[in-house]
Amino acid sequence: AENRAGVVTLIMFAILTGVFAAGYFTVGGTAHGAGQLFGTPVLWVLTLALVLFCTVFNFLIMNAWQRCVSATEAGLIYCIEPVIATVVASFLPGWISRAAGITYTNETLTWSLLVGGVLIVGATVLVATERRMA
Repeated sequence: AENRAGVVTLIMFAILTGVFAAGYFTVGGTAHGAGQLFGTPVLWVLTLALVLFCTVFNFLIMNAWQRCVSATEAGLIYCIEPVIATVVASFLPGWISRAAGITYTNETLTWSLLVGGVLIVGATVLVATERRMA
C-alpha cells in the first residue's frame, strides 16, 4: 500500500532519459548537435516549463493518487486527456510562439475533432453517473 510517488517518478524519468539519449546517439546524433539544440535560452525555458508543469507535476499526481481510484475511473480520466490536449492546443501554441519569437500556429478545430470530443466527454459522463445512480 506504500506508494513512493517521488521515487517512482524519478526512476521513470531517469530510464526515459537514458533510452532517449541512447537513441539520439544511435541514429547519428553528436554532442555538438545536442549543444546547438540546447544552446538557446528560449528552448531551455520552454523545455523546463513542459518538463516541470506538464510532465513531472502530472506524473507525480498520477503516481500518488492513482491507487485511490478504481481502474474504470482511471481509464475515464485518461480518456479525457486527448480532449483537454486538443482544447489547449487550439490556443496555447500561438501564445508560446509569440513569446518565444517563433512562428508556430495553433491547431485547427475540425468537425471530426469536435464530434470525437463530444463522444468522449459524453461517454465519460455516462459511465461516471451510471455507477453513482446504481
